[in-house]
Amino acid sequence: MFTEDGRLRITDRKKDLFKLSTGKYVMPQPIENRLTTHPLVEQAVVVGSDFKYPTALVFPDHEALKAFARSRGIPGSVDVEELVRREDVRQHFKQLVETANEGMDHWSRVKRFKLMTQPLTTESELLTPTLKVRRGKVHERFAEEIESMYLDSGATDHVVVEALEDREPH
Repeated sequence: MFTEDGRLRITDRKKDLFKLSTGKYVMPQPIENRLTTHPLVEQAVVVGSDFKYPTALVFPDHEALKAFARSRGIPGSVDVEELVRREDVRQHFKQLVETANEGMDHWSRVKRFKLMTQPLTTESELLTPTLKVRRGKVHERFAEEIESMYLDSGATDHVVVEALEDREPH
């Protein structure tokens, strides 16, 4: 967009790297790509700019999640909101995140994640028409959810992948 004085202002996607508060840079795409190759994950957004470690918003594929639940003996009538609160489902996603973290630099590993029930869509303007994530808008829309993953208040709405005291030193 152009400012009033005629300067070009880049508003998004200048780069997808983000910097942690520790000074390390994180490329979110490798972990996001690893996560979204699994049939249960429709979308994933790794966040953490200006925080000590990366976290992720994980958007399950609703139909695949319901099929997964049925294969575990959970009735098909159970809605997605209830499924993402089930401990067995959360533990399965925890394993998916742990697998995605394998081989990544310790500062790039997702330490916590939150299962989201509403997918990113072009209608919500969280995806571009070419289906790229609008990271700025996702950060705005889910600011409270993102912030909750960095609070050590004992909140149970997110899943801890790696305890902070178990982290490798910087």
